Amino acid sequence: MSGGLSATWGMMQLTLWQMTRSRKFLAMVIVTCAPMLIVVYALSRPEMNEPYLFFNELTNILYIQLMLLLVTLINSTSLIRDEISAKTIGFLVTRSISRGEVALSRYLAHIAVNFFLVALPVALSYTYIGLVEGGLSSNLDILGPYLLMILAGVFAYGAFFYLLGILVRHPLMIGLLFAFLWELVLSNMPGRIPYITIMFYIRSLGAEMITSGSIARYDSISGILALGVLSALTLVLLMLSRRSFSGKDLI
Repeated sequence: MSGGLSATWGMMQLTLWQMTRSRKFLAMVIVTCAPMLIVVYALSRPEMNEPYLFFNELTNILYIQLMLLLVTLINSTSLIRDEISAKTIGFLVTRSISRGEVALSRYLAHIAVNFFLVALPVALSYTYIGLVEGGLSSNLDILGPYLLMILAGVFAYGAFFYLLGILVRHPLMIGLLFAFLWELVLSNMPGRIPYITIMFYIRSLGAEMITSGSIARYDSISGILALGVLSALTLVLLMLSRRSFSGKDLI
């Protein structure tokens, strides 16, 4: 492995090590997995006749519209900002790796952590329903689109909040306003207003493939077009993050 690739891989490993061995990671695992108790309780009720429709609604409302935003907000804004606040950023930027590569490496590494935190409870809830109620393999057409939505979401929201963490000294307040006022409120308004939110394009990915539940009733565009918009947005935000971090006065 060349020196540049080795340094990039080393930065990714360091980022994964920092994120997964923190108390914050453990707390977020608990927070994201706690709603699985709702699934266990709901399936114990005799009136539960449509478990996969319940899974569909729970995942859409709780994980796509809440946990996805919460996890990316907390992890992505802090990825660079915490290093600056703790005055340990010098350790990262004085290595044999450019600032642009540092920004890219840390972003790519944190995607895996964010995806794990949101996708794990969704997959476990689906598996539990399948083991208790049956239909584990025949309802993968519900699980698959949600995992795709989560993956696209951690890339797009991760890129937005990552840039916010680089540009702003206290990004959490602005991030909260964006997540829970702009994204949640505007994405659920009538007409074409949702088109200006990231959530609209994430939901469009699932709306084309999932034919039941509230997600199928959302206004949407084609899945390919939605994926193209999300990909372009992610690339632009990541390029801005690299440029901003490369030119930032850190030392």
